Amino acid sequence: MKFRVFPFMAFAVAVLDILSLSFLCIVIFSNSPTEPWLWVLISIMCIAFPTFSSIYFFSFSLDIIMIDDSGVKKYHFGKLKKTIAWDKIVTAKVCPNNEMQGTIVLSDFEVNYNFFSGDLMYFDKKSICLKYSKEAALEIEKHLGRKLM
Repeated sequence: MKFRVFPFMAFAVAVLDILSLSFLCIVIFSNSPTEPWLWVLISIMCIAFPTFSSIYFFSFSLDIIMIDDSGVKKYHFGKLKKTIAWDKIVTAKVCPNNEMQGTIVLSDFEVNYNFFSGDLMYFDKKSICLKYSKEAALEIEKHLGRKLM
């Protein structure tokens, strides 16, 4: 089965980009003073920040996780980045322990994420993380033969 790492983040970033561009259009077409520092500030806020944040969040939120009989595979822009066989998985849990808001973490070593480091787990190259969904959890539990912690 195929799953996206964090599909909601891609939608949220797209909305942020649209809002910032519409704010920029409002400022450009309004009768505001043309002071140079104001335009520099507005361009940083409405062009540079959304562009860099979009690249930053899209870099991990659209990764694809493949779950099959051999194990779990993570693809980043179509290139295989990480593979973990089912018999090598040491950590299989939902962090933070809330199924509706949690993240499934699969790793071949012991991983201890807390509430504050939870957002950083998507960038951990040693483990595979994806947003919790009932389908993904059931598929992983079926192959592991045990419940997610």
